[in-house]
Amino acid sequence: MKNKSWIGIGVAALVIVGMFRMCSGGGTERAIERVLALDHQYSQAMSADTAQTEDPNQQLDAVAAQVFQYTTQAKSIDLSSVPKDFAAAYYGHVSAWEDMGTTIQRHPYIPSTMEGVVEGFIRGLLGDWTGGAFEKQQMFDDYGRQLQARDDEIKRTWREVETIAIRNGASIKTGE
Repeated sequence: MKNKSWIGIGVAALVIVGMFRMCSGGGTERAIERVLALDHQYSQAMSADTAQTEDPNQQLDAVAAQVFQYTTQAKSIDLSSVPKDFAAAYYGHVSAWEDMGTTIQRHPYIPSTMEGVVEGFIRGLLGDWTGGAFEKQQMFDDYGRQLQARDDEIKRTWREVETIAIRNGASIKTGE
């Protein structure tokens, strides 16, 4: 008789532990999904149209400001209820966006058509028959490679966030 009561207590304990795990697992899923939903909301705001201006330098500055607004909002999301590996991956993703914002903010100056003509003319008079075109092309090519590297890092870190979210049972929307 004593063995049956111990078996009953053991079974009851296993059921309780199983229910606890199911409930806590669902909490983790929901916490991750909440973070992903907030991130989606903030990233959509970042994707809104920038201020309309003819000056490409001002356009790039406005894009950088939007990226920094997104990262500020994303860093404010409470991650205390998500697994540590998810939180670390998410912070890495936000950090990748901060690097993108800094790269955009440090864009090379883009001269107006008139500024380019005047600079090319003066450089031509000084003996540079290309007017600095090759230097400028190299500068913009380098900047494009920097932007591509930042974009690749954003995509890599987002895949890591999604992978960890899925591993924890969270439902994710595809794309970022």
